[in-house]
Amino acid sequence: MTWLLGLTPITQTPGDRDEYMAETNMSMKRKQSFSIKNLPRGARKEFEIFSSTPRIWGEKIEFLHLRDWKKFYMFIRYCYRYRVNLSGEDVKDLLLETNFEKEFAIYLSDIFHHGINLLKVTKSN
Repeated sequence: MTWLLGLTPITQTPGDRDEYMAETNMSMKRKQSFSIKNLPRGARKEFEIFSSTPRIWGEKIEFLHLRDWKKFYMFIRYCYRYRVNLSGEDVKDLLLETNFEKEFAIYLSDIFHHGINLLKVTKSN
């Protein structure tokens, strides 16, 4: 049928499409990675205050000191007050970029959204 229309059929092995899709998905994931540079100036400043606590160079961050938690809460309040919309993936990417352990970054991104939701509820009451 394709030869009637002047088209040549594309020969494709079953694995070609899967390889292409995997390659496309990987490149999309790399492009969608959220960076500190994408934050508005004020939110970037608050996040840098939170993430700039002195640590051993190259060490992955697995816990926060009480002062670090306060700085993280200030970042949450700033994002709520100035309507900086961040998804869980965005917060996780920010934390991973600043050398946080992956599981801890996921945990903190959940806390971030919980804090934002708490502020929304208290504001409406």
